[in-house]
Amino acid sequence: SRKHKLLAARLKSTTTVATAAAKQQLQLEFPERVVNYCGTSERQVDEIQIHVIGWRRPGPFVSLLHQLEQSNYGGWDIPVPLYIHLDGGALPSVKEIGETFSWTHGQKHIDSREDNVGLRKMWLSSLGDAAKVAGDNTLMLMFEDDTSVSSIYFQWILAAIDSYGRNNRCRDSHLMGFSLSPIRVEELSAPPFLPWDSRDSIGSSFAYLSVIPSSWGVAYWSDRWNEFSEFVDVRLKPTYYNTEEERSPITKKYDDLRLTPEEYHIPNCRSNIWPKSWKRFMIDFMYARGLVMVNYYILTILFRFFLRF
Repeated sequence: SRKHKLLAARLKSTTTVATAAAKQQLQLEFPERVVNYCGTSERQVDEIQIHVIGWRRPGPFVSLLHQLEQSNYGGWDIPVPLYIHLDGGALPSVKEIGETFSWTHGQKHIDSREDNVGLRKMWLSSLGDAAKVAGDNTLMLMFEDDTSVSSIYFQWILAAIDSYGRNNRCRDSHLMGFSLSPIRVEELSAPPFLPWDSRDSIGSSFAYLSVIPSSWGVAYWSDRWNEFSEFVDVRLKPTYYNTEEERSPITKKYDDLRLTPEEYHIPNCRSNIWPKSWKRFMIDFMYARGLVMVNYYILTILFRFFLRF
């Protein structure tokens, strides 16, 4: 959908983030308007949390945890808690990894489910419960167990906070969060998964705004997530969403699924027919409220995911 094309941010000023651990310099460019808006005001963010969902991928799971542990958290003096969420039916080896893993940057919390609730409910309940407790000014990072991060990923988060959300006074109410994964395909258009490059499409090789939420490595603000939780609780009710249709035979085509009344469809958007997805509801939420994510072309060096083959 053309309505889901990315909104470019004109970039005029540069913030430099250097990390000895990565032995490289990352130049992060942000819109001058936003940088000047936040200025040098005091950084007032209550907490930055890390959440990891694990299930049956012990190799990638332990690799991700070690990458997070070994990353550079310089410039942030508050403990960073780690929340490990294990869906029911997780492999014993995955449970052991989570329980024995040593996290030195803050407290470690284990959320191990007895019942297998699926990835959608793991996302919604894990961040939903955390956001309720956190209040309105916490940044929650979420990683699935098939992802991999750079040792300087946290420096990107701090640079993004300093330019876009030092405190509630300068953080725009339309900012849902910060992406840690580059947009490489047009997943919402038909046909889906056509290659997409911000340099070619919007002329930006730096920071830009996107109306597409992230799921592979992302940071969401707790106040926006609390609003989303209220929305999705209603959106999943039978009047608005047919969970029984999700149980249709696997041979049934997505286009034939009748998951939600057409009057609630986003025009020409493939997410209207995504079954068992939490992200489809975030797309609805962001579309209806005009919310955006901050994304960045050079995130290709900050983040990658393990291909599921």
